[in-house]
Amino acid sequence: MARYSRRLPTCLLLILHTFLISGALTCSIARAAEKKPALDEARARLERAKTPVERARAQCQISDVVLKEVKDNVSLNDTKTLSDWLEQYRSAISSARDTMVTSGRDPARDPDGYKDLEILLRQHINTLATWKRKASDTRPIDDTLVVAIGIQKQMMDLLFPVIGEELNKK
Repeated sequence: MARYSRRLPTCLLLILHTFLISGALTCSIARAAEKKPALDEARARLERAKTPVERARAQCQISDVVLKEVKDNVSLNDTKTLSDWLEQYRSAISSARDTMVTSGRDPARDPDGYKDLEILLRQHINTLATWKRKASDTRPIDDTLVVAIGIQKQMMDLLFPVIGEELNKK
């Protein structure tokens, strides 16, 4: 009897350990499975979008999902993978900018879309700057920051034009 009582805690620990590992694997698999549909869902939203504002917002959502994917699953030291994901990000924010700029909407009277992109970029620029401090090769992040900062500045200039420039145009 004493012999079995010593083995019982060991067996229980082994069962508990197996249970915890299988639970962790299930959570990891579930999280990985959730990410792909999020990106697919955002792309489907873009396909369904009819107005420029809806299209720009869908492109903003795609860029946001891509950055979250990088944050959760890409090492900042894996330059090739990081570059590939950040290229998708740059493409999404550039498309959102192009959509709004070519829409014919006046950002002063109808700021939706312009404002959404500017606010999102402000948040993303902070995230990218933080990543830059942690990465060994900052080139992909630097390239992305240049594009994001340029688009964010362009949105600010469109939303809040300098009064002196407006007077010179008249």
